[in-house]
Amino acid sequence: AELPVPGQPPPFPAWRGGPMYWADQIGLPRVLETIEDYRERHGAWWEPAPLLTTLVAQGRKLGEVR
Repeated sequence: AELPVPGQPPPFPAWRGGPMYWADQIGLPRVLETIEDYRERHGAWWEPAPLLTTLVAQGRKLGEVR
C-alpha cells in the first residue's frame, strides 16, 4: 500500500482512471516486459501475476476482465 504524501497528489488519481486504466493505455505487453526486467534485476519478488501473463498471451486488456 502507498502512503499519501502531504502536498502531493496520489500517483494514480481516480479521475485519471487509476492504475489499471493506465496499464491498459500503455499496453499490457509493456507492463509485463517491465516487470520481467525488474525480476531479472531484483529477484523473484517481481514475479508477474498469472492474470497479467494470460491477458498478454490472449491479446486482451484489463478493462475486458469481468
